[in-house]
Amino acid sequence: MIKSLNVKSVYAPKVSHTTQAYKDFLTAVKKKTLTIKKAKTGVEINTKAKDNSLKFIAPVKDYAKSDLNNWSALLLLKHGKKKHSCLQVMPKKKQRKICWLKNWYQVWMYLK
Repeated sequence: MIKSLNVKSVYAPKVSHTTQAYKDFLTAVKKKTLTIKKAKTGVEINTKAKDNSLKFIAPVKDYAKSDLNNWSALLLLKHGKKKHSCLQVMPKKKQRKICWLKNWYQVWMYLK
């Protein structure tokens, strides 16, 4: 996606991986001379629309490198009074923990 879209910012958890997909991701970021900003709980992405906000609500902490699914970034999009969350992969155990910590319940959208 980075190759084909006009990407201005890239956010990712601060954990590395050895898959070809991860290597391709890093290569695409480098080719566009972008830097990777850390995705973690509390990081907000500025939006131009006044009724919109984007805020990372996961990962909530640093996990073991062997627990890569727990590093998944979870982004909360607020538009007016509506809220939606977007993530790639996250174990159910972590989903429940985040819902309890943040005291909100959402429809989970799995993006592959």
